[in-house]
Amino acid sequence: MSLSVLMLVALQLTATESESTAPAPAPSSVSPAGVADPSPTVPADAASRIITNLEEVRRHFKALTCDRVIALAPSVEDHRLATLEQRQEAAFSRAYCLVVLGNLSDASKVFDDIVVEDLAATPPFEVEPRVMVLLEAARAKEKAAREATRQAERAALLSQIALVVTPPGPVVGGNRAFFGVKLVDSPGLVRSIRLEFRRPGEPDFSALPVSPQKDGSYRGEIPGTFTRSRMGITLEWFIRAVDVDGEVVAAHGSRERPHTLTVAPGSALALDLKANERLPQDVRIGLAVFGTPTAAATLGIVGVVAGNIAAAIFAAVPFLPQVALVFFPTLGATLGAWMVASIILDGSDAAITAGTAGGLALGTTIILVVIGSTVVRDAVGGDAVDFAALAALAGLTGLSALTVAAVATTLVVLDEGE
Repeated sequence: MSLSVLMLVALQLTATESESTAPAPAPSSVSPAGVADPSPTVPADAASRIITNLEEVRRHFKALTCDRVIALAPSVEDHRLATLEQRQEAAFSRAYCLVVLGNLSDASKVFDDIVVEDLAATPPFEVEPRVMVLLEAARAKEKAAREATRQAERAALLSQIALVVTPPGPVVGGNRAFFGVKLVDSPGLVRSIRLEFRRPGEPDFSALPVSPQKDGSYRGEIPGTFTRSRMGITLEWFIRAVDVDGEVVAAHGSRERPHTLTVAPGSALALDLKANERLPQDVRIGLAVFGTPTAAATLGIVGVVAGNIAAAIFAAVPFLPQVALVFFPTLGATLGAWMVASIILDGSDAAITAGTAGGLALGTTIILVVIGSTVVRDAVGGDAVDFAALAALAGLTGLSALTVAAVATTLVVLDEGE
């Protein structure tokens, strides 16, 4: 072999060795569609690559080169740095082309993925009706899935809510019917509780709030305007708790299947003020402190005057003047207290206030008349009847007024929670 040939072989071996030891270029990531995937470590380059690929998708989509659209679109759809709008445009383009090629199954899967991420997503370009049918079908399926999930989650929460209702005992016409309610609400969904009720023949139910009490329980009431009856009636009622959206979260009975309450024969008039609008609490307290004793004392004085007139007329009749002096002031004080108390308190509490005023007037007048007709007359002199009248007046405007005011005020304050 000649020297020139040997030198040529040596040079060839050297070149081969250099190529084998040279550093290999960095491999590029290739998507299944054969398109290089931008490197996630270079955001600027990645953004540029996404835009470039999306432009390619748009170009092929405009030309309806569907094979290329289907191949290129995933490089945008699946890229973690692509925006939602970019991913959606690529996905809609791919789905459209799949429909054009008759691959409805794969197109439906693409639409499913789109609406899972954004239920309100719409194509950024005009599409054929058959494409919209698949999109709306995917949207409806996703809505149904979300609603099923919501209902399941809500059912789990509702299972932790309960209403325990204690119906009223025997109710007589004209009186209030009280309902005791205990609420179990671990999720804290209940916004309000309402008692709904109606009289026989009424087309719809009336409703009143069930109010929280200081002990943590609740109380509902059907007012006397609905229970009033001389013959007796049967009311329909149910109680329901609603959330902030007004949806029922717990109920005892329903509009379709209400409970019934039998009301015994009683008064044809409402015997409680809950049937009407309550005066503000501060106004009620003011009337209790000042109005009740003032009315009782004023009419008590009128009764004293009337009693003195009657006593003078029947002076010759044994004991009748004393009876007149006792009866008329007592009647006047009772009526005066009742006039104001019936405005600020319900029937039973108003009766307590009026009875207190009448009892004080009766007791004070009897004592003063007796003392005036026996001891005081001998010690002071003068007409026993006139003296008893003046003494009764002083007693009614003093001790009785203070006592009636205290009783009425106490009952109003206690009634605040109702």
